[in-house]
This record gives sequence, C-alpha cells and structure tokens, in this order.
Amino acid sequence: KSTGGRVAQPDVTNEKLATTGGSSKSAAPSATKKDVAAPSKAATTSSSSAPKSKGLRLYKDSLAAYRAGEYGTALAGFEAFLSAGPKADYVDNALYWIGECHYGLGDFTRAVSFFERVMEEQPDGNKVPDAMLKMSLALDQLGNRDRAEQVLETLTQRYPMTNAAQLGAKRLADRQ
Repeated sequence: KSTGGRVAQPDVTNEKLATTGGSSKSAAPSATKKDVAAPSKAATTSSSSAPKSKGLRLYKDSLAAYRAGEYGTALAGFEAFLSAGPKADYVDNALYWIGECHYGLGDFTRAVSFFERVMEEQPDGNKVPDAMLKMSLALDQLGNRDRAEQVLETLTQRYPMTNAAQLGAKRLADRQ
C-alpha cells in the first residue's frame, strides 16, 4: 500500500497542537472552496499511480486520495495536475498539496521545498499562510527549531487574521 501504514493527515489547520497543560486542541478547518472534494472511486484505490482523471477532476481525485492517506497516489495526481498547466488560481493549491503529500510520506526536506515554492511562486495565493504553518512543522521535524520559529513569527505578522496564524501564535507561545 502506498501509505506505508500511515494514517491520513488532517488539514494543516486541524493539526493538533500540544498545549502547556499536556492536552491537545484542534482548530476549525480553513479549507477553501477549492479544497472541498468528495472521494471518488479512482482516489480510493491503494495504487500509487495517479488517478486516471484529468483537469479539475484530477485535482479533486488527488485531494480525496490525500485525505484517504494515499499519499503516493495523491502526490502523483497533484504532480500530473500541475504539469498539465492548471488555471493560475490552482497552482498554489497544487504546490501546497504536493508539500503535504511529502510531509505525509515523512520526506520533510521535500515538503519544506514545496511550501517554500508556494510562498515564492504564489505570494498572493490563498495557501501561503497554511504553507508557512506546515513548513514550520516540517522544519521542527528536521530539527531546525530556529528557522521554524522565524517562519511562525513571519506568519503571525503577515497574516494575523488567518487560522494558520492563530495556530502559529499558539505554537510560539507554547515554546516560551
């Protein structure tokens, strides 16, 4: 199976954050309308090949595969979607979900590189705050605590009203 026994990752803004009291809380999801997809038959297979669909259906099938914990399938699908030259408003989403797939597969270095691409290539995209939050989590996994904190500080300053920034502020406060 392509997930290697891993369970599906929650959306970044559903990430459970440790609190100083040792319990965890979950924030409300910040999924965009573009991220909502019903699972399809193609996306629920255990194969690591891309879903067989095209265009926006490929994006939705890949997202469903990701949410089912089939990161290899989702990764192949998002890469195929991105290489097909999607509409500009889906590029940041595709880059973000590719980063999420790498994170889910435990490849935190590649995850960071795709989250950086979201910020660099799509600076006005709707996925930038989420990419920054998830990039900080990946950096923590890589043992780069200082850079993770810098990313969180930038996130909370630039996007203070987003769920991602609120979770970032909580992570920063918990580090104190």
